Amino acid sequence: RSPPSVLTRLFRVAQQACALIGFEYCAVMLADPDGEHLQVGGSCGLSLDYVALVSDTGSLQIHPPGPLWDTPAARAAREGRTISVSDVRAAPDYGRLRELAPAQGYRSLIAAPLPAAENDPDGNGLAGVVVGYSVTPREFGPAEVELIELLAGQAALALETARLRAAQQEVIGELSRVNDELRSGRAVLEWA
Repeated sequence: RSPPSVLTRLFRVAQQACALIGFEYCAVMLADPDGEHLQVGGSCGLSLDYVALVSDTGSLQIHPPGPLWDTPAARAAREGRTISVSDVRAAPDYGRLRELAPAQGYRSLIAAPLPAAENDPDGNGLAGVVVGYSVTPREFGPAEVELIELLAGQAALALETARLRAAQQEVIGELSRVNDELRSGRAVLEWA
């Protein structure tokens, strides 16, 4: 589970995407540690019911058993490239959208992968995706694609910063423990 400060940053990325690109809804979805599923890490405008639906363990499989279970978000994660759908009603490649899109009321979406850190601790090369949703069908132009990819980079940077801070705190804690042990040992030697 991500710390609250990371969740706040991911919410802000989603909020920025809505404001800058004109989405009604946006989600930053993170890959689980095994790289098997995507789950919402932060969102803007999505209903709690929709977040629960897409965060269900079987919902957004990165490697689904077939096209009936596939989504643009999963494909963007798998292929490491931005995927857009101008009208979900005309997207037979993504069977899962037949249930997901009406649940939230969107007609188009774009999903950009979050670049994984160079020293990816999980080794799966995948951090997640940013998905922007529009209520009306629309084509996404080059400027919108560039913006969502920049925001995906911003989300990835927030995740990496949080990971590095956690690692730093772990090292500081270990050094404090060792320092306390050294002090105890020194006190015993001085007493002896």
